[in-house]
Amino acid sequence: MKAKFTLLTTLILIFWTANLSAQNLETAPKKECRTQAGQASVDYERSVDRAAYKQLMRNYLKSDQRAAIEEYAIQIHIVTRDDGSGGVDIDDIRGEIDVYVNPYFADIDIEFVECAPELYHASTEYYVLGNGDEDPDVAGDAMSAAFNVANVINIYFVDDPDEACGWARFPWKLPADYIVLANSCADNQSTLVHELGHYFGLYHTHETGLGAESVTRDSEDGCWDCEDDGDLLCDTQASPNISDLADNWPSCAYTGVGTDACNGDAYMPDIDNIMSYADKECRVVFTNQQLARMEVFRDGDRDYLQTGCSCEKAEALCKNINIDLNANGNVSITQASVDNGSTWDCGLDSWSVNPNSFDCGDVGANIVTLTVTDDLGWESSCQSTVTVADVTKPMITTQASDMDVECDGSGNVGEFTAWLNDNGGAQVTDACDGSWSNNSSGLSNGCGATGSETVTFTYTDPSGNTASTTATFTIEDNTDPDLVCPADIHLPECIETAEWIVVSSDICSNVTVVSDPPSGSVFEKGTTTVVTVTSTDECDNVSECTFEVTRDPDLKVDIDPLATSPLNTCAAGTNANIVIGYGGGPTCTTMNAVGSGGHAPYTYSWEAPVGLPEGSFENENTATPTFCADFQTEPCVTYTFTVTVTDIHGCTETNEVEVNVVNPLCTSGNNPKVSVCHRPPGNPSNEQTICISANAVDNHLDNDVHQDCLGSCDDVCVAYSPENLGLVASQGNNDPDENILRV
Repeated sequence: MKAKFTLLTTLILIFWTANLSAQNLETAPKKECRTQAGQASVDYERSVDRAAYKQLMRNYLKSDQRAAIEEYAIQIHIVTRDDGSGGVDIDDIRGEIDVYVNPYFADIDIEFVECAPELYHASTEYYVLGNGDEDPDVAGDAMSAAFNVANVINIYFVDDPDEACGWARFPWKLPADYIVLANSCADNQSTLVHELGHYFGLYHTHETGLGAESVTRDSEDGCWDCEDDGDLLCDTQASPNISDLADNWPSCAYTGVGTDACNGDAYMPDIDNIMSYADKECRVVFTNQQLARMEVFRDGDRDYLQTGCSCEKAEALCKNINIDLNANGNVSITQASVDNGSTWDCGLDSWSVNPNSFDCGDVGANIVTLTVTDDLGWESSCQSTVTVADVTKPMITTQASDMDVECDGSGNVGEFTAWLNDNGGAQVTDACDGSWSNNSSGLSNGCGATGSETVTFTYTDPSGNTASTTATFTIEDNTDPDLVCPADIHLPECIETAEWIVVSSDICSNVTVVSDPPSGSVFEKGTTTVVTVTSTDECDNVSECTFEVTRDPDLKVDIDPLATSPLNTCAAGTNANIVIGYGGGPTCTTMNAVGSGGHAPYTYSWEAPVGLPEGSFENENTATPTFCADFQTEPCVTYTFTVTVTDIHGCTETNEVEVNVVNPLCTSGNNPKVSVCHRPPGNPSNEQTICISANAVDNHLDNDVHQDCLGSCDDVCVAYSPENLGLVASQGNNDPDENILRV
C-alpha cells in the first residue's frame, strides 16, 4: 500500500508540474509554510501502532464533554540584529495569541500562556534563517538549541525564515522542538494557528509526503485512502497545493480544475481549513479529526509540556493619594505610598515608582507609574494619581510703601505704573512662585491733576494661597505756577491806557492770573505805576511778579512872545508886532516854539494863514519860522499862525500865535504920508484922522503933548484871510476922500 501511494505521489507530482499546478511548492512564488512531511514523518507514521492510534482518535471524537481548560506554557523569542534593531512588537504577538490563537485551541482544552517574559536575542546570524548557502533547518535547530527553554513551547520570531511565513517541528522531530515565524506574519490571524497545528501533529490538507490522497470518501471505493495518505484524516477533503491559485478566488471559493490520479475525481478542497494553503482570511476551521489528532499528540508525544505556571506573574496594584508640599516646596513618595497590595508570587526582583519627587510645578494631579518586576522578569505596572497640594501661605517680608510724587500734569502715569508693577516695593517669600495682583482702579481726582489711591497688593501662589499688603500713591502739587511778567511799559502821553499779556502756566492745573491794576487801565500823564501780577493754580500755589507802566508827561508847545513896536497904533495900540512904512522897525518877525513834556526829541510844523504871498512865511518846519508882512497895504491885519509839536512817539500838541501888522500910510509913492488920529488936547473926543508927513508924526505921538495914535481913528485889526485882503479900504478907513484931514 505504501509503495502504491509513493508511486501515486510521484505521478501526481509529475502531473501537477506539467499543469503548473499549485501542488508543487518549489515553483510557488512564495512559500506559505516550510513544514513538510519528509522521510522522518514517513518513518514515524510507519512506527506508530495504527490500531491504537485509531482507537485514541475514536475516543477523543466520541467525547461529548470537554475537560477544563489547561494552560500550556509558551516562551516567546524575539530575534533582532546584533545592534538590537528590528524585531516584532511583543504587544502584536500577545494580541494575536489572545484574540486569534487561544479561541481555536480552546476546543482541545488548551490556553497558551506566558510563564516568563519574552526573550530578546540580538543575533544577526539568526535574524534571517537560510541566508546564503546556509541550510535554514540547520540554522533554526541551532537557534533553538542555543535559546530554548525546556518543556515549554518555544516560538521564535525572525525577519525571514527562508522566505516563508514560518515552520514548526513535528512532535517526532525531537530534540528539535520549536516554532519559527516571520515578523511580517506574526499577527496575520492565521500563520501562528497553522504552525501550532503542525506542532501538535497536523499535516497540510494537501500533504503528499505520505502519499497523494484521493478525493473519494467512500470506503468501498478502491481509491479510498484518506486514513493512510495525505493528511491521514478523512474529514478533510483531498486537496492540491492551492497557494498559487488562491489569490484568484474571490469570496474564498475554489475554482480550480485539478483531479486526483486514482479516479480522476475533481478536487473539492476545504478552502476554510486552517491547514490549507488558501488565503489566510479564508482559513478559519479545524475539523473534528484535526482536533482529535492534536489531542492525541498533546497527551502523547507532547506530554512533557509544562502546564500552568509555577507562580503567578507579578501584579502591580495602585491607589490614588493626596500629598502636601513641605515649606521648601518639595515632597517625595515611596513605592509603598501608592501601593495597593501589589503581588510578586515569583519573588520580588525590584519595584519602583516614577516620578517620585514633586515640587511647585507639580501642584495638582500627577500620574505616577508603579512598576513591579519579579524574579522571572515579569514586569507589571499600574498608574496612580498623586494630587500635590501647596498649603503653605506666602509671607510678606517687606510691606508695600506709600509713594508721594510731584504732579507732572499727566497723571504721573510712568511713576504710578512703575509703583504698581513693583507692587509698592513689597517683598514676599513663598516656596512656590506665584504672582502679584492689585485692586487699582485709578487715582481719585484732586485739585488739578493731583489725586491718590490706596492699593492692596495681593500675592497668590499656584494653589491660591494669598498674602496682602496695602499702600497709598499720592500725586501732590507743591510747585508755584510759572509766571512771566511783561517788560516795563512806556506809554506816550497821548495814549492813556496800557494793555498787556501775562504768560503763566502750571504743569499740574489751570491758573488764574490777576493784574493790579488790570490790563486796559488808564494811567495818568507823567506817572509811573507798579503793576502787581498774581498767578494762582488750582491747588492754591501762588506766584507773583511786578512791572512798571510809565506814561510821559503832558506834551506842550509854548511860543515865545513876539517883539512889539513901541509905537502907539490906533488899531493895535502898542501890541503891533510889525509897523510898515513908519518907525523904521522890521517888516519881519521870527516866531520861536518850545516843546515840553511828552518824549523828546520834537519836531515842529507851522500852519500859516492860507493865501499868504509866496516867500512871506519861511522855515515853517522848524521851531523858528519867519513871517514878513511887507506885502500888506491894509491898516491892520492880525495873522494867526498855528504850530504843532510832535514827540518821538507821534503825540502832538498845538498852539497859536497872532501877529498884528499895522500899515499907517495914507499915501503911496515917494515920501508917503502917514495917518494919525489926532485928539485935540482938552477935547480928545473930538478926534480926527489926519494925513501928515512922516516928519510930523513923532510930535503927534508924543504922549506928553498929545494923545494921538498912529493910523486912522477908526482903524481896527481884522483877521487875515484872502477874502479880507483890502477890507479896510472898502470900509473907507483910509479912503483919501473920506474922514481924512490931509495937511
